[in-house]
Amino acid sequence: MAVSRRRLVCAGLSLALVAGVAAPAAAVPASEDAAGLSVRSAVVKASWKEGWLRPGAAVRLKGSVRAASHLTATLRPLARRGVVTARIDFDVARGGTFSANMTLPPRPLPGRYRLRVSGKSGKTVLRAVDRTVTIASPLEGVVGRALVGTTREGPWLRYDERAPVVDGAHNELWVRFVFLSPPRDRRVEVVWKRGWRVVVGRFHRAYEKTIDTYARAGTALPGGVWNVVLRVDGRVAKQMAVRLRTAPSPSPAPPKITVG
Repeated sequence: MAVSRRRLVCAGLSLALVAGVAAPAAAVPASEDAAGLSVRSAVVKASWKEGWLRPGAAVRLKGSVRAASHLTATLRPLARRGVVTARIDFDVARGGTFSANMTLPPRPLPGRYRLRVSGKSGKTVLRAVDRTVTIASPLEGVVGRALVGTTREGPWLRYDERAPVVDGAHNELWVRFVFLSPPRDRRVEVVWKRGWRVVVGRFHRAYEKTIDTYARAGTALPGGVWNVVLRVDGRVAKQMAVRLRTAPSPSPAPPKITVG
């Protein structure tokens, strides 16, 4: 009988110890540690234009600390471990709420990202807080740098800040668009122009990750600036300009040009 009472007493003490340990842990929210780092919200503010984020794109953070702290926020894509998309270090002068803007690079790939906020409050290392945020893809998708060549196999010239120049007489011009993130609509439109305004031809086709398109003539194509626009659901996904530098044609009649 004495043995049974001892077992009951020991069992009661064990339950009391377990309850005493579990209660304080349950009282601390998942987004806040005992030293007081909390991330209340993390919102992506961004818009796209032809495959690039417009200036001012950022992740806006709001949170709080219980004392002056030095914090670090890092943004990493969930699908590509080891890649750091953005990072900021900032100081919070005193305990209370804080806000910070993490500037995004010109072209992060759309998708889900892990935002981690960590730091120190004096000599105390704060427990890191993780949030998942999403950089949404635009309706027209995200297209990388456009390429131009005189054959489908290249060699290719890249359109950066200025239109590339192609010298000589050529019967064909080829332009390549590569989607880094697909559009929502599964059909795209390609428009070829001369001098930015004169439409030479247009057509629709099914979406593919790589869109190769051409302008072709039986004789040398006219010189000047050629512009190729890729649209999805009426939105400009990308446009390519190239200057074809060639001698004037002796024939007054322009050649018949087909696009595809």
